[in-house]
This record gives sequence, C-alpha cells and structure tokens, in this order.
Amino acid sequence: MAGLLAVFMFLFGLCIGSFLNVCIYRIPKGESIVFGRSHCPACGAAIQNRDLVPVFSWLALKGRCRNCGARIPVRYPAVELLGGLLFLAVYGAYGLTLSAAVYAAFICALVVTAFIDYDQSIIPNGIVLYILAVGVPAIFFTQGTGLIDRVIGFFAASVPLLIAYFVTRGGLGLGDVKLMAAGGFLLGWKLILLSLAVGSIVGAVVGVSLVLRGRKSMRSAVPFGPFLSLGMCFSALYGNAALHAYIGLFVR
Repeated sequence: MAGLLAVFMFLFGLCIGSFLNVCIYRIPKGESIVFGRSHCPACGAAIQNRDLVPVFSWLALKGRCRNCGARIPVRYPAVELLGGLLFLAVYGAYGLTLSAAVYAAFICALVVTAFIDYDQSIIPNGIVLYILAVGVPAIFFTQGTGLIDRVIGFFAASVPLLIAYFVTRGGLGLGDVKLMAAGGFLLGWKLILLSLAVGSIVGAVVGVSLVLRGRKSMRSAVPFGPFLSLGMCFSALYGNAALHAYIGLFVR
C-alpha cells in the first residue's frame, strides 16, 4: 500500500510540475495561470491534450512542437520530474498529513520562485504573499514551531538581508528580503536561519565555480533567490533532522 501511495504521489507531483511550468512562464508576463490554454511560445498554436502528459509527451514529440517543429526546452520535463521527486520527498517526510499539504504548497512556490528569479532576476510580490498565506494554516497543522518562533523567524533572516541590501546599495534584492521574511514565518527562526546558511554556502560555491570557469566575473550579478529557495526546501524536508544530528555531535 505504501508503495502504491508513493507511486501516486510521484505521478501527482509530475502533474503539479507541469502546472509549475505554466506559473514560471506566465507570472512574469502578468498572464493568468488559471485561464487560457497552453500554447507553443514559438508559433502560438494551442497544445493538444495528448501533448500535455507530463514528461511522456515531451519524449514522444522528441522535444519538438507538433505544429511548427520548434524545440521544446528540456527544462519543461525537468521541472515536471522535479515536481514528482519533491512530492515523493514530502510524502516520505510527512506521509499523508495536513503538514504534508502545507509543505508541498510551500515547496511549489519555492520552485516557481527559483526559476523566475533565475530567468528574470525578480521575485514577484504575489508569490511572497502566497507563501505568507500558506504560513497561516502552518500555525495549526505543523508541529514543533509555535507562533512566537514564527514571528521571530519573520525577522531572523530578513533583517540581516535587509542590512546587506543597504550595505551593498542594492547588490542584494529586496525580493530576497521579502522572500525570507515570508519563509521565516512559515518555518520558524531555527529553520529559516538554517535555510539562509545552506543557501549562502551553495550560492558561494556555485558563484566561485562560475568565476573560475570564466562564465562570470567577480562583479557579475547572480540571482540569490534560487539558492535561498533551495535552502528553504531543504529545511522544510530535512531541517529538523539535520539540526538534531548537528546538536547530537556536541550533546551525548
């Protein structure tokens, strides 16, 4: 039974991943994510229902539009697969619970945020407000984090980032500040600080790697949102276990 549920969650995550692709493409354009058929960005032709099956349609079409033959970026099936894997991870961490629903909704927003910020260097306010809205049921349906912890979490990472924003004179975006404030309210102060640490470390490693490979210079701007989103995703799934393991190194 557990195996069947895991398969179902993966397949459901694939479908959600397809919807996340729609959000990533449409939100920066100000288009509705609910109304309007999906269409080919190259020729504008509406995509037929048989070509909307996550991953498999892309494989069947060999990565090209059925109407005009334009190449369909591999990102589309990649995001769908990511959705499947993340929903499977949420199920593994929380089972079929209301906590799982809250964290799944949160992680979906993080995926959309990461790709939009990577593409456009913006974090839409609508996504930040959505995360804050998800944080409200989190108060009742997730355990181990009280309201005081969430209020502290709202400021714990966002205030240091706000200071960095002024110190760097806009080198860090206000979108990052707002994202961490909303995420801090949902996760609480311990997990949001862990998120900031993970995101900063991964971001630094990637940034140095890009400079060493000659793809970026020391003055090049690199979106921070994807790394912060990765940090919060890690914390939502494995943060408590990671903190307990870390504390266990010092407390016997």
